[in-house]
Amino acid sequence: MSILEQFFEEYQQLKTLVSEFEKTNQELQTELDNALTSKSEFNLTALQERLSELEQENQSLKQELAEQKNLLAEKDKEIALLKSKLTATTQPPVAKTENPPSSPPAESRASSSSEAINLMENSGLFDKNWYLQHYPDVAKSGMNPAEHYLLFGAAEMRNPSANFNTAAYLRQHPELLRSKLNPLVHYLNQRPQKV
Repeated sequence: MSILEQFFEEYQQLKTLVSEFEKTNQELQTELDNALTSKSEFNLTALQERLSELEQENQSLKQELAEQKNLLAEKDKEIALLKSKLTATTQPPVAKTENPPSSPPAESRASSSSEAINLMENSGLFDKNWYLQHYPDVAKSGMNPAEHYLLFGAAEMRNPSANFNTAAYLRQHPELLRSKLNPLVHYLNQRPQKV
């Protein structure tokens, strides 16, 4: 089993675990809601104790879910890194030229995650405040919004700002779906470099 397959298997297991935590959380929330609607049938003190237990269990599950999501994000980063290393090792060597171009090719302008995040944040097309306002789950997670968009947001068809429509860009460039390139990074890399 290759390292990539091993990471993918761990990734799938983490996704399953996150799904189970969300299901348990929902069941606890349903039980909590049922307890609240039937409070007249129970002793108020017993109900408050059960409510407190459920809230603690719910909080614990939320914390564990957040930790699992963070771990899942880390695995995603590791997979992306392995994929980029694998791509780098399978690419044919580039022939050297006498007169190298004045700017790097579009594909290499944002080769690493940190470069891609920096490119997006400085482009004027990624609006951190807009992104956090429109996607409160990202704000709650505490994750860098540009990093979230790079790793998850585009795949979830979220927009990086009011000025860039991910789904529309992917309709214009369906090859990005197969290559898993981030649409905003692709767009920014295709723009002519300012001299």
